[in-house]
Amino acid sequence: DKFRISIFGSHNDFAESLVNVSNDVGSNITPGDGKRITWYLKSELPPDFNDNIRFKLVAEFMAAPDKPVKEIPPIEFTFPLAKTKIKQGKSVHIQWEGGDPDARYKLELS
Repeated sequence: DKFRISIFGSHNDFAESLVNVSNDVGSNITPGDGKRITWYLKSELPPDFNDNIRFKLVAEFMAAPDKPVKEIPPIEFTFPLAKTKIKQGKSVHIQWEGGDPDARYKLELS
């Protein structure tokens, strides 16, 4: 399976995906461990920007040309909030909106 990965930021109300990104973002991204997205924020934010940013990651399944694509709504995390600090080894209940209730998701934090 391959996916089209896009990332959005709250600095523009998630209106447009981030442009100056590299690594595991864009088309034909395969699933797996150790994925990474690098954002060159200085090229997209004004020099005087001094605020917190929330991110929304969207993964769209890229079906083979002979197979129909099932559109899955994006997932947006609603808890923990952006300023929440969580110590390593502690349990936390994660909440989100969107997605497909029949799909399986794997969330890895580092």
